[in-house]
Amino acid sequence: MSPSQVITLQILLYLISVHKTVQISKLSNYFPLPIKIESKGQQIQRFLTLKELSLPLFWFPLVKKIRENLFSISSELVLILDRTQWQNTNILMIS
Repeated sequence: MSPSQVITLQILLYLISVHKTVQISKLSNYFPLPIKIESKGQQIQRFLTLKELSLPLFWFPLVKKIRENLFSISSELVLILDRTQWQNTNILMIS
């Protein structure tokens, strides 16, 4: 990923954690770019479709690194991910 893409990812993760939403339309209201809100939403959508953010290239290695740091299991470990919104709270569950 380019340095600007890393910054965009950091901003998005920060906005998601602070504003407790994953809706692009709401995140675009808070995204710190001096452009129209519609353009911000389009930029976020384009960013999220980057090949570098695909499950096999980005998220699986990230989860693997977290797992390696938290667990010392030599056998197979099955992880189940689920995200849901309950009232105003987003819940990401990894089992």
